[in-house]
Amino acid sequence: MKTLNFSCLLTCLGLLGSLFCTHIAYAQVPAGIHFQAVARDNQGVALTSTPISIRFTVQDGGNNPVYRETHTLTTDMYGLLETSIGMGTPNLGSFAAIDWAAGPYRVLVEIDDGGGFTSLGTTSLASVPYSLYAEKANMDMGDLGNVNLSGLSIGQTLSWDGTEWVPANPAASSIWNQNATNAYYAAGRVGIGIDTPRTTLHLPDTSNVLWGTNTTGSGFKFLYYGQKGALRVGYLNNPFGGYNYDKFWDYDSVGYYSFAGGRNSRAKGFGAFAFGSSGWADGSGSVAFFGHARGNNSFTFGGSSKGRGSITFEGVAEEEGGIAMYGYTGGRYGVSIGGGTTGLGASSSREDYAVAIGWNSDARGQASIAMGPSDAYGYNAFSTGWVTEARGNYSFTMGYQTNSYPYASLALGRFNLITGDSASWVATDPVLMIGDGTSNSNRSNSFVILKNGQTAIGYNSPTGMLQVSSALGSINVGNTLTPANAALLIGTTTNGMAFDANQIEGVNNDIYINFNSDREVRIAEGGGNVGIGKNPAARFEIEQTANAVGGGMRINGFSSTNYWDVFYDTRTDLQFAYRGTSKASIDAGTGAYNQLSDRHLKRDIRPMEAVLPQLMKLKPSTYFYRDESQHTRRSVGFIAQEVAEVFPDRVYRTGNHLSLAYDEFSVLAVKAIQEQQQLITKQEKRLQQAESLLGQQQQLIEALERRLSQLELAPQAHK
Repeated sequence: MKTLNFSCLLTCLGLLGSLFCTHIAYAQVPAGIHFQAVARDNQGVALTSTPISIRFTVQDGGNNPVYRETHTLTTDMYGLLETSIGMGTPNLGSFAAIDWAAGPYRVLVEIDDGGGFTSLGTTSLASVPYSLYAEKANMDMGDLGNVNLSGLSIGQTLSWDGTEWVPANPAASSIWNQNATNAYYAAGRVGIGIDTPRTTLHLPDTSNVLWGTNTTGSGFKFLYYGQKGALRVGYLNNPFGGYNYDKFWDYDSVGYYSFAGGRNSRAKGFGAFAFGSSGWADGSGSVAFFGHARGNNSFTFGGSSKGRGSITFEGVAEEEGGIAMYGYTGGRYGVSIGGGTTGLGASSSREDYAVAIGWNSDARGQASIAMGPSDAYGYNAFSTGWVTEARGNYSFTMGYQTNSYPYASLALGRFNLITGDSASWVATDPVLMIGDGTSNSNRSNSFVILKNGQTAIGYNSPTGMLQVSSALGSINVGNTLTPANAALLIGTTTNGMAFDANQIEGVNNDIYINFNSDREVRIAEGGGNVGIGKNPAARFEIEQTANAVGGGMRINGFSSTNYWDVFYDTRTDLQFAYRGTSKASIDAGTGAYNQLSDRHLKRDIRPMEAVLPQLMKLKPSTYFYRDESQHTRRSVGFIAQEVAEVFPDRVYRTGNHLSLAYDEFSVLAVKAIQEQQQLITKQEKRLQQAESLLGQQQQLIEALERRLSQLELAPQAHK
């Protein structure tokens, strides 16, 4: 950006302005000498609404001061200032006491910008101001009371010989002859070179007319070149030397069908028009008011329109089709509107098709646009705001001291970080930047999107596809949900979803993962432990909300209202509940599996039929499972298809395969044992009966044996 300072050195590019007498009322003291000028800075830009002190010193032929006065003035909106010499604050002598007949006199002009008066040179007073001398005569043309008439003869006239009025005889011949061809007078009309005057003064169409001392040189003039159809009216002088202002109206410096009026104006171009102080229309068809229209068909008002078809208002348009209003445009079809009056703050468009609007804006890139105190350096770049820069080609910037440096980028906010390649597309360069810096030495970004799609919020540049700062802190403040601290808040602080660096919270809302989707949700191997309700010490850990149904883990059936609960009960046992009713548990002390068997939970209770015969038909087997190719230990059990032939109710279908509830076989075994026990009891009774019968038979045998013994002994006794 351009340095914003202000130059206090002033020059007067338009010289001092027109010097001519103010209206002098008959028989009154003269009012003064009118002074008019345009004040410009050292770059030629008019100083508008600027206070300036001017000191005028009237000097005699020996450069001795005879009168001095000061004026404090303020320029108008065009930089124009005007006053009358003789109406200021006198510092030396009296303006009314000047003896104008003792001339010639010169006027020294000095200005003061606060550092003391600086001379702008001297100007000789033209003949018109000597009407002040005529004022001293204070007489009518018919009043010759103050003229010495001695020595006059009848028929003589008074003639001025350069020093005094002297008697003179009338000429023997005169052009004023009603029958002459050079000058013709008839009925109050005068024709020169024509014998039928149609107006008070009538000349042929190719005649040249001059009111003034000469066609060339300084002085007030009215000049018409009939051969060119060109008119000049105003005043010429050459105050500074080195530039032939006084030759601007010479025949060779006058364009056909042109007009120039004012002070030191020039119209060299065909059909050109120039007016004001130093209005120069050099191009064909050009128009200049207080400026320099150099290009054909160009227009300027207090500026310099150099290019063909260019237009300027207190500005400079260098190339074809340029428009400059209080600014500078250096490219074809460029536009510059606005700017400071000091020249340092002027807006400028330097390349083709560039546009600069506002104060201190600079469009340097081709087809670029700069608005406000901003610069557009890149091709097709756009810059607006306060001291912003669009450095990259096809870039856009707005805000406060932002800079869109990367190619095809957008910068907003204030003091964004400057980085990237301005001329080519680089995937890792920003495409969007929102700055939140505090100064030119402390630039930073609050939001950045790179050209590869990587995005950062709260960081100068992203290191991932989306990087969000957690600078606001945790959403868990003292175990209180604080959604306003969220790094990412979806919804509102009262109804939504909040994220910070290590937390996800639903704000009055449930959180769904893969809702209505068939895709897996997984934590990758080595990804750490998962905890619900607490910091996990294992791969997956749950802290219950209550030691009851619904307080632990629940498994619902697909598209079903059925569910299982697994939870830790008040006895520290692991409970399994189906649809809210406990079905089984694992004892915390012994690890035993306990199945619910309360009578109150059962209906249609019946005794089990005999199972021993069927149980005896079962074929216990040993085997390997097909998917256990690495196992060497054989499994024991039944074959479900074989069991189905004996106990079909004890076989279940799981998918395409059959399964067994082995715990039910313990009940079958108990029933079989009971049946065996009944058989054993019956056998025992029969055995007891047999044993009793055997005892009785033994006793009978023993009794028979005793009687037999007695019988054997009886014969011996009779011998």
